Amino acid sequence: MAISLAEPRERRLLNMIEARTGVRLELQAVPTVANLRERRLDLIRAQVRESALSGDLEPYQRVVNSLMADLEISEIAAAAVKALAEALSPEGEEDEPEIPQMAAQPRAEQRSAPPPDRKPRVTSTGWTRVFIGAGRLMGIRPGDLFGAIVGEAGVPKGAVGAIQITDRFALVDVSEEQCDRVIQALRGTRLRGQKPVIRRDRD
Repeated sequence: MAISLAEPRERRLLNMIEARTGVRLELQAVPTVANLRERRLDLIRAQVRESALSGDLEPYQRVVNSLMADLEISEIAAAAVKALAEALSPEGEEDEPEIPQMAAQPRAEQRSAPPPDRKPRVTSTGWTRVFIGAGRLMGIRPGDLFGAIVGEAGVPKGAVGAIQITDRFALVDVSEEQCDRVIQALRGTRLRGQKPVIRRDRD
């Protein structure tokens, strides 16, 4: 079993893995700290039940009998479970920050071939995503793309948004009003000695 941690914005990369392997990935949310604690209690519950059914409890029964002089049997059992849980808990768990939950993006339907009239993708109001046919395998880094866009196109730094880089291509969010200027500038320059495909990204 392979487990990968991914953010919602990496949905596109997961789709690529599914298409390449022919296997549909099972998506699950990262468990919260509360989920992990509840799981530990489930394991303790099973362990206690197994011990009770296995017998050989006489040495421990004497301890319970002595405690029953001052405590209810339910209190004794709860205290024993608490002590076991604390013994199994990692040191410093109480200070463990909660893992932030992020809403997963809806899974897009897989298509065997893209429609011929597909339109450029607009990521959000005022922004457009640019496809660059060069990625990590060519030594491309976010700083390379940011520098090329700002330097060659002469656009303000605020016109460049998120930069995502895979092994073979990169996606850069740019201001819609600067998009054509950025594309033309990048088509006229070289990235790591290569002239990759530059265009508006499509769905």
